[in-house]
Amino acid sequence: MATTPVIPGPHSYPALCWTVNPTYLPEIARLQAVIDILRSINLSPMDFITSVLVHRGKDNPLAPNIDGFYRGTGLEQLLNVVMYDKRGSRGLFSGFQPHSDAQLIHDIHGEMDSLSEVFLQKTKDVTPEAMMEFNFEEDITETCRDLTPKLRFILRTAAQTKRAEKENTTKDIEPQLISMIQCQLAKARSQNNNLYAIPCSLYFLACPLPRKAIDTLNHAGICLAYKTSKGLHSALAVGNLRRAQTAARSGHALGFDNENVTLSEHVEQRPFAPPKVQSGTTSIIYLLRSLFDMATLRLLPILEQQRKAELITFNSDVRPTYSQMQSLRDDFRKSIVELLIHGNKNYDYVRTSPELQHTSYRPPPPGYKTQEFVLRTTTIDEATTEGTIQVCENIYLQYDIHDLDDTAVPTYNDQKTNALIRSGQLQRRNDVSAILRLEHLQIAPGAFHMELNFSWMILRMHRGEGAEIGSLQYFIGLLAKTRLGSPKPDFETLVSLLMQVLTGANDRLLNA
Repeated sequence: MATTPVIPGPHSYPALCWTVNPTYLPEIARLQAVIDILRSINLSPMDFITSVLVHRGKDNPLAPNIDGFYRGTGLEQLLNVVMYDKRGSRGLFSGFQPHSDAQLIHDIHGEMDSLSEVFLQKTKDVTPEAMMEFNFEEDITETCRDLTPKLRFILRTAAQTKRAEKENTTKDIEPQLISMIQCQLAKARSQNNNLYAIPCSLYFLACPLPRKAIDTLNHAGICLAYKTSKGLHSALAVGNLRRAQTAARSGHALGFDNENVTLSEHVEQRPFAPPKVQSGTTSIIYLLRSLFDMATLRLLPILEQQRKAELITFNSDVRPTYSQMQSLRDDFRKSIVELLIHGNKNYDYVRTSPELQHTSYRPPPPGYKTQEFVLRTTTIDEATTEGTIQVCENIYLQYDIHDLDDTAVPTYNDQKTNALIRSGQLQRRNDVSAILRLEHLQIAPGAFHMELNFSWMILRMHRGEGAEIGSLQYFIGLLAKTRLGSPKPDFETLVSLLMQVLTGANDRLLNA
């Protein structure tokens, strides 16, 4: 018959008891006495601690000691002391390695599961509006930083050396490299996780990137396959077209211009093949800012005012008023000061001075972006009057012919397009509705085209001769601007020349 072993009480071994009160002994003496006792019974300190902690159960008289061992910060202090010793740190690392690896793997799985769930939910919510407002930093990097801190720490450690981590202050690898790697990992866990792959695929199609390159990047988890990307592009186009249809029912502005697409680089074309260059028209609808009352876009009062309006004269309609001249003079003075201090670090403290800040008239709200709705590019060429009429009819194809009889649509275009619209209005002036007469289109020059014509005017007035030092033609030859020989050269190149001449002449004056 089995008997239950009896655990001796604390007074069963009088030889191990203290013969004096240990409270008054020095700490070293107490420790040495305990070590002597353990040595006398062939029990090491580690064996003693292990044996005490192994005994579990409510009936165990050592249970209070076990509870006290785990209470407080004693265990952490013990591990810290051992870690400071090289021999102890090696033992701890070798002992904890399997457990720490398992815990790290568990944590990484949890982080990626949470990240994949959020990405999948955001992928389901992808709409044309979301694609227009997609922001890699906000939509992906911040989410990865919040949900996967340990994984990002591992990737950041693997991506740069300790020296680069301390000294590199210009290159930030987190938003681009690490976030992109996490997106690839999330897509590897689930093929439906395409939060980053969707905008990246659309970008590659817009470049345009060759089909083989897109399929190669798809295998790397960066984008979708070419066929899927094309389907996504078509779905996005349909969605944007629906958004444009909704926006066009409210107050909106319109702009369109010709589009020329090169379809082949071959000199000779075979029969029934696409032409070498396909001409068409791209149209964009813009929402009007601060439009609170549709009555401001009533067309009939505008047309009535046009009929009564007198001819425009310079003195009454073009020449600036006294207050406008004062504002212009003030802006010119500030611009001159800006040129004088350009490139001189000694005047950096002056640049932010309130006296040098240009006055803003009718500023948009902070962070405001004009909402744009691009329509399908058509093969209708707007370079003729008939083509312009067909483009306008195609834009408002879903409208009834009388829907815009009393609604004005501002349109901002280049001079040629505005001239063609005006020609179409004259040609259709006796038609039955405003849409067919093109009366709803109230033309105005685009700001870019005004600046373009202004720069061409400056070039024409100040070009001069190459032999004339100080003329624009002299600087064109000096700077080797070969693309500025025509009367109407490239805008960006011309603006670059004008700014280089202004700032260069200023630097020469300062150094004289």
